[in-house]
Amino acid sequence: MSVDVFIISLHMSGISSCTGAINIICTVMGARRANGVVLAHSLMAWGFLWTAALVVVAIPVLAAAITMILTDRVLNTVYFDVAAGGDVLLYQHLFWCFGHPEVYIIALPVFGMVAHCLQVEGSGELFNRLGMQYAMLSIGGVGFFVWAHHMFAAGVDVDARVYFSSITMLIALPTAVKVYTWLSSLLRSLFGSGVLMLIYGFIVMFEIGGVTGLLMANSEIDLVVHDSYFVVAHFHYVLSLGAVFGFALGAAAVYQLALGVVIGEHGARVAVGLLLLGTNAVF
Repeated sequence: MSVDVFIISLHMSGISSCTGAINIICTVMGARRANGVVLAHSLMAWGFLWTAALVVVAIPVLAAAITMILTDRVLNTVYFDVAAGGDVLLYQHLFWCFGHPEVYIIALPVFGMVAHCLQVEGSGELFNRLGMQYAMLSIGGVGFFVWAHHMFAAGVDVDARVYFSSITMLIALPTAVKVYTWLSSLLRSLFGSGVLMLIYGFIVMFEIGGVTGLLMANSEIDLVVHDSYFVVAHFHYVLSLGAVFGFALGAAAVYQLALGVVIGEHGARVAVGLLLLGTNAVF
């Protein structure tokens, strides 16, 4: 009974996520029609817009998968019952069709936050703004076509391995555009801001996570490192640590705006240095 209740609660959570995402899309597009300021001046708005679009498309896939589990359990359907003609890998396919865009649902707001803080705290104008917009859009779009790179060890055929390896490596291109944009903007920025120190930490962690992900996009390497701490470290460098650095960055920026104080560069250097040391020691 608890599993059935858990599935229904996941449905409720998914409905809330989708309605919240639709709200964000309507708000941003309405603000754009009203005065054009939001999307014209802040990449954070673009990040939230693409994130909301991903939520609206990805969450129903998870809803379909858990509905099939529920009917298998309660109504005696056989979606996942191999003995009755079902497919044992179908759930894994459906889960990762949702699960990989979910990674970018977590990451895209952070990308927008980093770009926004670079613009506000740094030089005042972001380098290659249009490239950043298209990079975020293409990352969100391509993220829907790479799900089976999570399943190389599950017996994916050779043709599928070639396709999913290639398309996964393709994501490195817009990601590299973003990293070079951030670095170029940092080079033009003043180094006296404590918030910018957090951006350095974010780029370090995100880059380590991205390079290890590029390695695992190769299906043969993925088979070797499958179920190892290498995979755990890759995932946490990108999400737990990259996203946490981005969250800390946003919190620091809002802290300065709300309280009217400036975070000192020296204290920020010490804090980010200790954070980098500790998190790299963990993973």
